[in-house]
Amino acid sequence: MSTQISNTNTGDSAIVLICREGSNNKITFGAFTGISFLDWTTTNYTSFAETGFDFVGDLVTKKNAPYIVTYCRVTETGFTGNENDGYTAIRPSGLKVSAAWDFAEDFGTAQQIYRLKFPLFPNNSDLTDFNYPDDVITSRVKIRGHGRSMRLKYESEQGKDFLLLGWGLIQGRNPRY
Repeated sequence: MSTQISNTNTGDSAIVLICREGSNNKITFGAFTGISFLDWTTTNYTSFAETGFDFVGDLVTKKNAPYIVTYCRVTETGFTGNENDGYTAIRPSGLKVSAAWDFAEDFGTAQQIYRLKFPLFPNNSDLTDFNYPDDVITSRVKIRGHGRSMRLKYESEQGKDFLLLGWGLIQGRNPRY
């Protein structure tokens, strides 16, 4: 059982959680301030966003969406490591998308959509400087399947951030169905 003690604005990094666990009535405090994207730095959690049903204008004809274009904000802020041992990105992103057709409960196979177009090269003297040319990652992937309705699911990867800005679909209708 958990109790909400205050209201906060969406995106507020000072949100405090109060959790009551099991029969021992233990209370644990936490905040959304870490960049490991794991609960209490060790436990994975899944964050996701699901769209509503998209009928592309009618409920009768079958449709397909051969491509989806997704826009994500670049979240990497620098690197740790060195030239000999290699570098690890600070606050890397990972985001996958999958589709469900015809009111299906289960989604299809998820595809990675946060894909950097250019390799990241850290500056050895300043690891916060990696000079990536874009602020937004744009990716286009094929969406398999067809049906009278479609819904999308965006899902995080373990230990990674994502800032989903939006998406667009190339959709087609078959007027013979």
